[in-house]
Amino acid sequence: MATTKYSEAEFLIPGDRLLAHAIVGTAKNAAVNPDLARWSDGTLNRKPLIIYDINGQPLFYDFRIGRGDATFGYVRVAASRLLGSSVIASEMGERKWSFESAARKLSPKVKKEFAGAKVSAPRLVCYSYPKLGVQFDIDGPAGKQRAIFDVASLARVPEKGEDQSEGFVAWSFYDALSDDERKRRLARFKKVEGDVTGLTTRMSKAVLAARTVGAAVAVLNPVFRFRRTVTKLLQYCTHYGHTHARSHHCFVLHGQQVNDYCAVATCQMILCYYRYYYSQNDIAPALGYNAGGGCPPDQSPGYRSLTCNHLDSSFDA
Repeated sequence: MATTKYSEAEFLIPGDRLLAHAIVGTAKNAAVNPDLARWSDGTLNRKPLIIYDINGQPLFYDFRIGRGDATFGYVRVAASRLLGSSVIASEMGERKWSFESAARKLSPKVKKEFAGAKVSAPRLVCYSYPKLGVQFDIDGPAGKQRAIFDVASLARVPEKGEDQSEGFVAWSFYDALSDDERKRRLARFKKVEGDVTGLTTRMSKAVLAARTVGAAVAVLNPVFRFRRTVTKLLQYCTHYGHTHARSHHCFVLHGQQVNDYCAVATCQMILCYYRYYYSQNDIAPALGYNAGGGCPPDQSPGYRSLTCNHLDSSFDA
């Protein structure tokens, strides 16, 4: 979607402010979330991994939190105020994919396929939010084009066609934001930004100088008055035994098992919440899944059929 106002480049967050958002956001989450208690001993890496939009503009910055060789998790920070929030996500544990490894494997393949053309250095991109990929820009006899590969599976990602609403296709997060949406997100970010701009100069310097997440929490506590949330979990889950490696309590993310199973995985999580246990391969045909094209916009009949009409579902465009 083309936009004439609020360009991405105009609202990129400066490097020093970006780091402050990362540290403050990480400290706030670690201070109140028991699941992130381990992060207190970790250090936030000052050299983040840049994730670009497929249109070429920086989209996210991923900061690693760890100690020595141990990785405790990652914090994803917005590159632009147009996103409306500073900290986009907190991720626990080590990752199962590596951008460096993917780029190393894909570069020779791309150069061979586009022999004689000028191939750019590989770039980590968000090609279909929140999916990540490796993008190469090619300038050759056929003109300028790009090649995008999923960072985990290394599968080639097709460009989004006009008739596609979802699936394993590449689309730009920024280009999907209308001017009205950008305006709303900028207004929302002003409120979020107060967590950083509201700090005194002395406190800001102390936060940036903090060696660990726990040290940053101690600096910020007089301002935010952190209170750790204490919860008790009542586990009621029959499709995994409590000793099973994947035992969980039905309130967790289920990754899509096929590249264009986004709607299928979403349906699995919703049904799991209501105690309907189906595999993603069982759910796909009920939603009208089409290989390579994802699911149709109206998936409500599938939800009803999979729950014997016990869930009331309707399509909202």
